[in-house]
Amino acid sequence: MMNTQIDIHRYDEQIENNILPPLNENPPEKKQILFYGSSTMSNWRANDMCHKHMAPLKIINTGFGGSTSEEALYNYYRLVKPFNPAVIVYYEGPNDINSGYSPNEILETSHRIFEWARQDFIRGRRWA
Repeated sequence: MMNTQIDIHRYDEQIENNILPPLNENPPEKKQILFYGSSTMSNWRANDMCHKHMAPLKIINTGFGGSTSEEALYNYYRLVKPFNPAVIVYYEGPNDINSGYSPNEILETSHRIFEWARQDFIRGRRWA
């Protein structure tokens, strides 16, 4: 288990005030493509750019700030699981390196996110 390198709550205000309110006011349909990760994802939300570039596909973008994989793991249950996505597009890494995490720690944490997603969204599904 790795030691936390950052304040895990540093983006709570951004998530609660900017990301979740529009999603709670106008809940998206389930089984969409969910974009999740650091500023690479959150910057794509500006001017609805992500929706415009991905049209006609339906997407949800819950990326936030300069997040790390550890913060993505910590926020999984409020920014991924409630939306029951069909696909997750995930990007983390550079902020982890800048915060002192090793590549192995980043991989381990990201792997845990994928394991949670497999358990939550894939188990029991049958693929044609």
